[in-house]
Amino acid sequence: CGLIKVWQYSNAESSKHLKHMGSLYGHLTEIKDLKTYDGYNLLLSVDSSGVVYLWDMINFQIIRKLPLKGKEVAISPNNGTIALATFKNKVCIYNSSGMYYTSVDIAEGHSITCLEFLNFTAIDLGMKRHAYWKEKEILIIGLSNSTVQVYELALNILSGWELRLLKQLETNNGDEITLSLIHISEPTRH
Repeated sequence: CGLIKVWQYSNAESSKHLKHMGSLYGHLTEIKDLKTYDGYNLLLSVDSSGVVYLWDMINFQIIRKLPLKGKEVAISPNNGTIALATFKNKVCIYNSSGMYYTSVDIAEGHSITCLEFLNFTAIDLGMKRHAYWKEKEILIIGLSNSTVQVYELALNILSGWELRLLKQLETNNGDEITLSLIHISEPTRH
């Protein structure tokens, strides 16, 4: 029930076809979400029971199982940082080696509906960055009460990691927040 199959899609001019590359065995319940970190050929998966695995997509093997059960996951396209939202409304941050960085509790009564890191990899680092702007891990958290919270992963004064709340956005329309991949894209030129 929790089998992940990996396919390669070929879009040649003469024909289009799929080639089976491998299968990932580990999950015992249905897969809820998959996230990729292309820079290191990693896949992050979470199943309906909350089990979270980090996969090596070259050898199609489990690298590690994260220690907490998760309902939502995200992996940063910038550095491979992993965010995991637990069933108790806590967001935990790990590096891609599974080392715990920090966590933050989200206010009770507001369920986490989605997580996503901002993607800074598409930005032309020479011309479009302000001189004082430091590229950081920015985590977006969507909540069931129409609120979006924006956090920054940063070092505190004790040289430990922390999630700092940068901004809270409220829509006040009562809709649950859901996010697809958020990234900063190049502006269109005419």
